[in-house]
Amino acid sequence: MSEYETGRCVVGSKAHSADVGYLCTHHLDRLAANLRTVEEQAALLTAVPSFQQRTGNRGGSLASHRAPARLEVLVHNDPRHGTGRSEDDDDALAAGETLSILGTLGSWARLVREERQLSAPATVTISGERDLLSRNLSWIVAQDWIDEFEHDIRSLAGQLRAQNGTTADRPFSTCPRTIDDYPCGGNVWTRDEMQPVWRRYPDRCSRTWEQAPGAAVCDTCGAVWATEADKARLRKMVDDAATEAERPRTEDGRPMRTAAELASDLGVSVNAVRLRLSKARLRAVNGSYYDPEWLRRADVAS
Repeated sequence: MSEYETGRCVVGSKAHSADVGYLCTHHLDRLAANLRTVEEQAALLTAVPSFQQRTGNRGGSLASHRAPARLEVLVHNDPRHGTGRSEDDDDALAAGETLSILGTLGSWARLVREERQLSAPATVTISGERDLLSRNLSWIVAQDWIDEFEHDIRSLAGQLRAQNGTTADRPFSTCPRTIDDYPCGGNVWTRDEMQPVWRRYPDRCSRTWEQAPGAAVCDTCGAVWATEADKARLRKMVDDAATEAERPRTEDGRPMRTAAELASDLGVSVNAVRLRLSKARLRAVNGSYYDPEWLRRADVAS
């Protein structure tokens, strides 16, 4: 079992003191700001794809195959998804690790209500769930699951800023291919191409040409991902590889699991798993992961 060091802030790689609960003042202020950012960025989020001309080496959809809405935004706005994993394979392929706004906030808000015996609202909204979490933040920072909560809120705020903002030119991804059992290690780039786009006007349809990202190509092995489905698979491969690379393991080599993965394994709700972990005072490793054996031992002990 992993335990927090007494008096140490649980966020950040450099050891430093906790001032309020398990957080230092800096990370508490950042968490409070990220909660506000989630609500503010959610209000700006739109699922309508932009027709603005784009240049440079950046990811995006093919103009000729452009989806009617940005799939990541649809997942952000789907209240069913608390863990960022979609309920069918097509959504999961497109969404990767995209977090639902209301699903994420609502999952943590429900946990707060259950543990503090607070009444549920008649209507669940993003602003209402964010407000409850902000008002209870001084209590939340003293809970064993604060690092997982902070990780979720920070990740969600970052995803929303990325969706609403512009980013500098950067590789589409690292290359996930292996060659002769070794990772390729190259960068995958997209190059803008002139592509046809059909526009619908009140009295007619018209085809125009504009610059838009073309095929994704690895600069080392030359692998190509040309279609939108190819790029979705590429994103999924990269996300899965990154998740597994960060996943901690037990001393005997077993992979640890998130609360959502444990809930799926056991066929129960995420809140049920979090309550059992909290009551057993089991704390996450790296902000999100638990040894499944801890939960079994806690059940036996109870």
